[in-house]
Amino acid sequence: MSIGVNTIPAMYLPDRVQKRYLLLLLGVVPFIFLYAVVNDLLLYLIIAIIGISFVFFFIRDSRVRFLSTCITHFALQVNPDQKVLGYLGAAIFTGGLLYLILSIIVGRRRSITGSALFIPFVLFLCWSSLIGILGLFTGGPVIFENWYRELLLLTPLLLLPFYYTEMIEDDSGAEKVFVWTLLTMWVLVFIIEVVKIKQNLVQSTYLFEVGAQRIDPASGALMMFVFLSILMTVNNKKKKLFLLGGFFISVVSLLLTFGRTGWITVIPLLMVIPIFGNKDERKRGYKFLLIILMIAIAAVLYGFLNIPSVRLGILLFTSKFLSATHLSSDASMYGRYVEWRQIMIAVMNSPITGYGLGSQFQNYNWFAGYKYMTGFTHNSFFSPLLKAGFIGTVFLFITYFGFIIKGITYLKNDVLSIKDRAYIRAAVAAIFFLSILGYTGNIFFQRQISLYIALYWCYCIGIGRKIEMRTPRSTTNLL
Repeated sequence: MSIGVNTIPAMYLPDRVQKRYLLLLLGVVPFIFLYAVVNDLLLYLIIAIIGISFVFFFIRDSRVRFLSTCITHFALQVNPDQKVLGYLGAAIFTGGLLYLILSIIVGRRRSITGSALFIPFVLFLCWSSLIGILGLFTGGPVIFENWYRELLLLTPLLLLPFYYTEMIEDDSGAEKVFVWTLLTMWVLVFIIEVVKIKQNLVQSTYLFEVGAQRIDPASGALMMFVFLSILMTVNNKKKKLFLLGGFFISVVSLLLTFGRTGWITVIPLLMVIPIFGNKDERKRGYKFLLIILMIAIAAVLYGFLNIPSVRLGILLFTSKFLSATHLSSDASMYGRYVEWRQIMIAVMNSPITGYGLGSQFQNYNWFAGYKYMTGFTHNSFFSPLLKAGFIGTVFLFITYFGFIIKGITYLKNDVLSIKDRAYIRAAVAAIFFLSILGYTGNIFFQRQISLYIALYWCYCIGIGRKIEMRTPRSTTNLL
């Protein structure tokens, strides 16, 4: 038995507590709603009350809690400017966070997920939140609305593994829910990307951008890893054709992100994945990659030689791809260098504690020639330093890299089935892909990426439980 594993079923509040809470809710909400019309600050109280109610009374199934959090987080990344959706997300995440706290206090859970790796992440959340609150009262560069938004942005990284653990404890088919969630998001991302391409055709063709921001920079690459890893274990020709089709759809999805870092990163990772299979799996993996390469070369040559529009697209794509090597002269990279210099000026003024969630720094738009305040930066190391300083960053990275190490140790575990090893190969490749994206992106404060980090943590928890159950107690590794 691993240390800290919860032995109590998923917690629900006692009936008498629920009844009293419901009566209080019905009596207070109408008055708060009336006052909120005059005072916008009370809107946060409504959000909290709706969120608590939603989680405690309307979501009694751990699967629904998990799916509602995934769906809301995913929907917000697709349409972040939708205010109603934003309020709904705030309600669900606020309620979920309070539900987790009460699960520990009232339900007396010994652990959130059974893994000690979440302790540093909880400390990071508490530390950065507290520093942000102190900044509000001491005149720091913190705005309460931004503090609340960033807290909720990080909350799913804690809630999803917690709900996934509950699904495992409830025997609710956690892995099946996980797989179908991933597949559904993959299909939706591809459809949305195609629709946005049609809506922004000129911009997409000449500027290689899809609207104001990318829908999902990671989904296509992650599913490429999944299809390749599964195909390494398959002999059936029909299944191979299905996986090949899924792989090429994922390639298109990745190309439509117009993200150069992702394009470059995915290639070596695809080459590495077969190494972690057995002899037959490696052979199938590299054979599959060779077939893909041959099909891609044939399709590109045919389009380049016979279809003018395709020829133009290939030339523009090649130019965009090669520009990723111009690290010292590329306009986009130069903008990031300026941004990193500005954020480090702020960090050096408070290197130990940081400024807390909701904090901002003064950035400089070198192209337009003006300064402005922002809390977002295109780097996953500088951002935690700004929000939580050296102390909080260490907490965050202990959890993050701890799960990477844990995933690597699972790759060669003999207790796991062939299917489990295929999935964990793809998962480890995915987390390395996300980590490299962190060089020019903000993987912790960017919904499009943080959702996949949370799902990776969920899967590691599930694999850890399988190993624990299938390993004799005398030799079980302590989590």
